[in-house]
Amino acid sequence: MNHKSQIWRWAIALILVACQVFATPSPTAALELDPRDYFAIDYCISLSDTEVQEDEVFYLIAECHVECIEDLPMGATQAEATARFIAQHKETDAIEILNASYSIIVNPVPDWKGDTYEVEEHISLIFPPGTQPGEYEVIVQPVQAKIDDWDVTHLIPESYKSVSVGTVTCVEAPAPPPPSPSPPKSPNYLTLGVLGDICKCEIRNDGRLAEALNFSLATGEISLSIKKGTFCLNKYGNPLGYISVSNEVNPSPCETGSLIVAYSFNPGGAKFNPSLELVLSYREQDLPPDVEEDALYMAYYDRSENQWIPLESQVDIQANAVAAEIKHFTTFAIIAVTVPATPGAVVVSNLTVSPEQVEPGQPVTISVEVKNEGGVESSHIVNLVINGVVVDSRELILAPEKSKVISYQVSRSKPGNYNVTVEELSVSFTVIPVSSSVTDSSSDLLPLALSLLSGLYQHWLPIAIVIYLFIFVL
Repeated sequence: MNHKSQIWRWAIALILVACQVFATPSPTAALELDPRDYFAIDYCISLSDTEVQEDEVFYLIAECHVECIEDLPMGATQAEATARFIAQHKETDAIEILNASYSIIVNPVPDWKGDTYEVEEHISLIFPPGTQPGEYEVIVQPVQAKIDDWDVTHLIPESYKSVSVGTVTCVEAPAPPPPSPSPPKSPNYLTLGVLGDICKCEIRNDGRLAEALNFSLATGEISLSIKKGTFCLNKYGNPLGYISVSNEVNPSPCETGSLIVAYSFNPGGAKFNPSLELVLSYREQDLPPDVEEDALYMAYYDRSENQWIPLESQVDIQANAVAAEIKHFTTFAIIAVTVPATPGAVVVSNLTVSPEQVEPGQPVTISVEVKNEGGVESSHIVNLVINGVVVDSRELILAPEKSKVISYQVSRSKPGNYNVTVEELSVSFTVIPVSSSVTDSSSDLLPLALSLLSGLYQHWLPIAIVIYLFIFVL
């Protein structure tokens, strides 16, 4: 089921509009700015299943692409939106919570023309035990929105505070088969299918394996060992009938490392006592650069927590394999610890002033170029210093090999030489006395008028918004 939806718009549009608050005198003024003047947003929402059982995980898949089409007046470092996901029964209006809290983080916020941001989220949803069967409408309810450390939840429009994203039917789970009144005359078998290879072994009525099972693919990708007498039970507590292992097509990313190989083990909910020994192999050419092989480890994906859980692992560097003990089935993977990237190196250059000589009150334009020559994103604070006093301070977040030119406009009413410093760079400009042809009265008023005009020029955006609100709102 694929369809367009409004679900992403409240999160992305709110985040991007709220970023404008830092360039306006109040949150109310920020709402007057139209995000379509600054951003192009494309998004798509889908549900992974249309029919699920209670206590069965399914997913809301959200994809979004944002492009900044015009430089923002000022930007923000990080934006975060949190929502909860509920389901409402179409006949009885009963409400079930599918996911109580899920957060979306945009970092960095795209604030320069040409900057892009892409996100693909797989949000796990589950009907709790005891859910009434029937057709449900899946609804998203925003809980909180933040820009940096500022809470902007109150800016969420009423129309986005409860948004439908589709329908799903909760069906009754099939009742577990009744226990056999008497032992079957013929033995039961556990069928093991691993990447297309099949084998069978006898399993007793109570779920204990009648013989040891040591399975290894000829290619060496996977090896699975089960001791004789191991209890192999499904989620209903009955003996397992099959075990299936396949490649995980789209594994969830790991925040602390890189996935090398990943496999899906089924049926979900299967449990084993004592533990099974699982060995996964890897190829050296698949490892990221500078990874230490003895730091590799195996992990399983916890769908209820949406995270990878490390297992106590043993690495065999000669065999290119990682071994661990497992007690249940889910997705298992080999993970390499990520080596931190080289820090960014920010270079400041091309400091200029124009004009170099002005009369009192006339504006002077100061420009400087800032570039990140490092291999990772880096933040940098640029201080503008005039005659030893910091008159402006700006924080920039630069992607690798990106640069930006910062411009300032200043004016001084007192004649003299003014030294301008940005980091190690230095230039100067001179304020000369007003010419003698101007009367004393004009000499007094001219700097004041020019200073006033310069101030209006520097603060044109908040003044324009105030005038707009006064004429069209008040």
